[in-house]
Amino acid sequence: MEGAALISRMNNGLTVILENLPHVESIAYELSIPGGLLCDREGQEGSSLVLAELLERGAGAYDSKRLSEEFEKCGIQHSESAGHDRFCLRGQCLAGDEVRALELLSLMVFEPKLPLEHIESIKKLLMFDLDALEDAPGERTAILLSKNYFPGRHGRSPYGKRNDIASLKREQLLTLYEEEFKPDGSVFSICGKLKGDEILSEIEKLFGGWKGSAVHIPKCESVQTGFYEHIDENLSQLYLTLAFPSVPCTNPVYYVARVFNEILSGGMFGRLFIELRERQGLCYGIQSRYIAGDDTGNIFVSSSTTPERSAMLLSALKQVLGSAIYDLSEEEIERAKVNLITSVIFEEEVTHSRCSMNSNDWWVFKRVRPISELRNKIRSVEKEDIIRYVEAFPFEPFSMASIGAKRIPL
Repeated sequence: MEGAALISRMNNGLTVILENLPHVESIAYELSIPGGLLCDREGQEGSSLVLAELLERGAGAYDSKRLSEEFEKCGIQHSESAGHDRFCLRGQCLAGDEVRALELLSLMVFEPKLPLEHIESIKKLLMFDLDALEDAPGERTAILLSKNYFPGRHGRSPYGKRNDIASLKREQLLTLYEEEFKPDGSVFSICGKLKGDEILSEIEKLFGGWKGSAVHIPKCESVQTGFYEHIDENLSQLYLTLAFPSVPCTNPVYYVARVFNEILSGGMFGRLFIELRERQGLCYGIQSRYIAGDDTGNIFVSSSTTPERSAMLLSALKQVLGSAIYDLSEEEIERAKVNLITSVIFEEEVTHSRCSMNSNDWWVFKRVRPISELRNKIRSVEKEDIIRYVEAFPFEPFSMASIGAKRIPL
């Protein structure tokens, strides 16, 4: 099985992805279960965050302390989290300890204790995260933008809602667990120094009795463009984030969009950094992020500056975005492609990164893309492709949010 992922669908609908990496001495796993913040019930936003934390607070015959000790006996590093559209249970260990890691994982999936006495402490931890946002106006700006840019549930905060979390009951968390922890639609990815037939048999033994169909994940059908939201706060800096539509990762020009974003914000040579920080001195830092799923893709640009310079920064930013296709050089296109290919190779060589890449590939594409395909797709992007992409997906009308001492005049 060396050199390619082995994909198997179990009778209960669980997809298993195995990839042998004989040059490493570690093994990483990732179990992705449909659910997460997008599926939290109204009035219970953040319940998936609490449930994810509860999973490690005891399972099977082990209470919270003993479960942690069992993981640590074998040096198994693990984490459980709830994201936008899935729960992720991840771990990594040395080759040879994977069976024990899978046994402990199966206990958390099938026999979590979800102890009542731990719920309040978890709520407090999540409240600390919400409190910390007060000192992170840049992140709050992005959350404010997403709330209005994406429709309904898709604009939910990754931190949940304070009042909803505070009022959660154990019975609600039990219902959430019983409804969403199902195999049909879930993905189990495992990479590293594997013995393919043996590890697959172990997974089938541990997870073959799991039953049920996963919850439906609603798609994001559209976004709201052309608005500006501002919150007045007495800050020395003004923080802004703007967004405009791009393409989902299933679109044929997905790799063109990635190269274009790399041209905008690829390290120290990105156009935004060079023009707005180095040449004009309008901000300390600026970055663009291309975020794409199977239903939508968008580019987000974030920066901060003094309130007095905010209008100049926005004007210069629009100028850079608007003129991007008129003076593209082959040198910067090649540099962007090299940077992207390098990042792909780096991820390929790290066990847990490769494991996550395989899982996400199946989640979105229902296949695992070989590294050679990613390299070739990126290498094939030409200047004319970027020009056509920018003409088809202009940055205006964009949407924007800001937090600071005064609203940016438009």
